[in-house]
Amino acid sequence: MHVPRINCHRALADGAVCKTLHRSHAVATQCCLLQNDTSRLAQCPVRETSWKLFSQLRRNARQDPYFTSCDQFVVRHLYAWEPHELLTLCSAFGRTRSPCTPQLLKRVLWRVDHLVPCLKGADLVRMLQVFSAEGIREHDPKCSDLFRLASHYLAACSETLSAADIKKICTIYRQLGLREIALFELLGMRLVSILEGGFTVHPHGPTCAPDLSTNDLPRKTSMPAPANAAMSFLMSCGRLNILTSNALRLFELVSPYVRATRDVAHLVSLTQLAAKLGFAGNTEATAVYNAVRLNLDSSNTWTPAHRYASQVVYGQLILSLVFDEAPCDAREDTLVAAIAAVYNTFGASPSAMSEQLARQLQVAELACRLERPLTLEKLAAAGLTQFLSDVKELNHGTPMLTKVSSQQHLQVSGALQQLGIKHRLEFPVLPYVADLRVYGGPRLIEIDGPLHFIGQTKTYDLKSTLKHRLLTKQGWEVHHIAWSDWPTSWHSRLNYISKLLRSCAPDASMLEYTPLAERSSNFEDLMEIPTDDWTVTSSDDQGLDELEV
Repeated sequence: MHVPRINCHRALADGAVCKTLHRSHAVATQCCLLQNDTSRLAQCPVRETSWKLFSQLRRNARQDPYFTSCDQFVVRHLYAWEPHELLTLCSAFGRTRSPCTPQLLKRVLWRVDHLVPCLKGADLVRMLQVFSAEGIREHDPKCSDLFRLASHYLAACSETLSAADIKKICTIYRQLGLREIALFELLGMRLVSILEGGFTVHPHGPTCAPDLSTNDLPRKTSMPAPANAAMSFLMSCGRLNILTSNALRLFELVSPYVRATRDVAHLVSLTQLAAKLGFAGNTEATAVYNAVRLNLDSSNTWTPAHRYASQVVYGQLILSLVFDEAPCDAREDTLVAAIAAVYNTFGASPSAMSEQLARQLQVAELACRLERPLTLEKLAAAGLTQFLSDVKELNHGTPMLTKVSSQQHLQVSGALQQLGIKHRLEFPVLPYVADLRVYGGPRLIEIDGPLHFIGQTKTYDLKSTLKHRLLTKQGWEVHHIAWSDWPTSWHSRLNYISKLLRSCAPDASMLEYTPLAERSSNFEDLMEIPTDDWTVTSSDDQGLDELEV
């Protein structure tokens, strides 16, 4: 028996309460299929996406006595839709941010094992876009993760992906922090074939920077889609610390386009990539350094759109130029130009710059003092020495630790206290702050959390490597405790600390973490660990017994 559908609009107009809806009236009245006046139909996402699906929903709405809205109907009949129909519906509701969209996507996760194999190429990318935009992902380790499952199928059809699809994939996996190395290897191969096969290399050539020294420069232009996709690919590799076999070739192909656009942010990104992926000695990297330097030197003659660079961009550029200690004239000149650009903005008032930029300048000054005497002379010749001295005097305090990090710091401090070893928490070694200072010698202990490492590996990121190198070159013995290597039981921690202080500290060239059990120790000639009356203070001279563990 057919039950007529209640006209919700008329019932509300008469002052009645519509009890047939198990959802709010706001949700029900948003569906155009509940309106009798077709001349005033609301904008329907399904109708705008696919008239065929809209016609099917309209027929079902007339026959279903419990129909309240399209999104509710799709959820209730989830297993009746074909894969391509379900993809179209998810995309339609994802664009409107309907209140029922999260519920729909969460239920679709139940079908990913059957849905993903049926989608190919661009359709699968569309599905990933919808889920990433809503921030919905499977967290049950017993169930298949949509993004990891899709990576295998995307890799299988990588030869059919367009540059725009590759850019979307790289952006999604970069935002989620997923290191799918096999997928990125194939995506890189696809991008190389697109750039080499269908596009002409910029006339400036792969190793020659464009002439930016003249005042009559062309207007800033955008890069073609394949070059944009390759840039997104390289940025994802840098963020996820993935080095593919074709990354260097893509760097050489993309760099001429970036240098031609004179985009400071993209130039800085290439500078960071050259340091992180080991391309600093490449001739194209030298061209990027020259382009950055010429951009900064000629900024006074450019329009504001060309010369704008935020404090974050300046800081990233300066740090990327001191990561590699190998001599390079182009890189050193670019470093001087970057510091000069910061001076032109904040020279009159150094205290106006952000705390992060000030610390990055302090790190750069220390690196020049320890490793780059020629660069230090160039800074003095440019009149920047006094500015760096003023920046060194800035006192921004000690950075706050996260809750998990502070707990592990206090656990290590408690073990040192139990052994009667004098130490201090958060010891300033400007411009850095060491986690623990152990007295009785020039010894520091750094406690390394997950963010200090590249992905799930034991390889340190560049910032941690630079900090260890600069501290070691100042004469400190820097010991490291990885968060995953720290024991859980109290007695094991005491034994761990005792062995740690008797082991050899890594040298300045440390790149990977070595577990304590694998380190070399000289047990025939044990160093004497001070066991006299211990004292422990934090940066504000607060005793350990006053701190909450």
